[in-house]
Amino acid sequence: MFPPQPRKRNTKRGVKAPRNKGRKRRNNTFGLIGIILAICVVLGLGVWWIVSATTAGINPKELAFTPDMSYHATEDSIYYISEQNLSCIDYANNEKWTLQLPLTGASVKASSSLVAVYSESVVVAYSKTGEQLCTKEFYGKIKGVSCGQDYIAVLNEDTSGVSKIIMLNTKGEEVTTYDFSGKFIVDFDFTSGNAFYIYTIDSGAVVPVARMMSYNGDLANTGNIAVEGQLLQKVLFLKDTLYMVGTNHLMKMDYIGNKQSEKLIYGWEYADSYIDKNENTRILFVPGGENTGQANISNIRYVEPDQKDLFIQMPSSTIGVSLGKDKIYAFTPTMIRTYNSDGTATGDYEVPVTAEKYEPLPSKQHALLFSQDKVYIITLP
Repeated sequence: MFPPQPRKRNTKRGVKAPRNKGRKRRNNTFGLIGIILAICVVLGLGVWWIVSATTAGINPKELAFTPDMSYHATEDSIYYISEQNLSCIDYANNEKWTLQLPLTGASVKASSSLVAVYSESVVVAYSKTGEQLCTKEFYGKIKGVSCGQDYIAVLNEDTSGVSKIIMLNTKGEEVTTYDFSGKFIVDFDFTSGNAFYIYTIDSGAVVPVARMMSYNGDLANTGNIAVEGQLLQKVLFLKDTLYMVGTNHLMKMDYIGNKQSEKLIYGWEYADSYIDKNENTRILFVPGGENTGQANISNIRYVEPDQKDLFIQMPSSTIGVSLGKDKIYAFTPTMIRTYNSDGTATGDYEVPVTAEKYEPLPSKQHALLFSQDKVYIITLP
């Protein structure tokens, strides 16, 4: 018999390999599951952030005046008349001052430096801090008032029916008078500082002639442009050029009246515009007859002159639109939707009260919201 032989050790290492591969598979599976869970968490947080972002931020603050009262907003303040008091508030609804007026049944207009309160025959001027500057009485009827930096323009219709624009300084002195016999004064306003324009229609012409006259800060005439065959909806003033928004065409002109470009806009109504510090201009249009604050605005036309001309579908029940610094706003009774300049929707923001009308403010970051005879101020998203 052979003596017992020692057992040979199994030197093959391939036996444990399947176990290692199994562990690696399990580890890879667990790692993959962990990655998927992490992605889900991140996506969940992202969705939560988006939902939070699109439902927060609209916090209406009720103001102390109602829609039937006279009010006027500047870039940082709102002036309103309640009973026989004139009040000034900021956009956070903080009262700056209140004073008692020396006249009843008055209306208010304001600029960044002046406030004018007027009745049918009297204008009272105040500084933006509420200091009374002057009182001026007129014969005939006051049809309108506008405030600049240092002047107040008064549209006065005398007893014979002739209208004139009388420019007052802060002492109540008549600086100059603009008389347009045979022409109907449609609009007048200050554009910046003391720069001023007057828009008239020649009532004696066979074909309507819209005439735009512009004046610089010294009240010297800088332009006298006639547009035949169409009326003007709006004029946008830039340093060296202006955009004439007509009923038929959007026209870019210099102050002499030389036409630089023209775009057909027949059937579209001017809704809003935004001009940045570099004079990049953006204009918003709605279909004719739809910018009433009640009708459903089905779509809009967004124009960057010489660049973009987009048509953007609006959400149902849209009752207003406006432009912000880098956004387009669509207002519905219960929601505000934002778009970028390419027409892509970027957010929906719930409005906690049912709005009947919106009025964007000069800051371009706020708006008035009207609901059930109440007025609210909101910060736009």
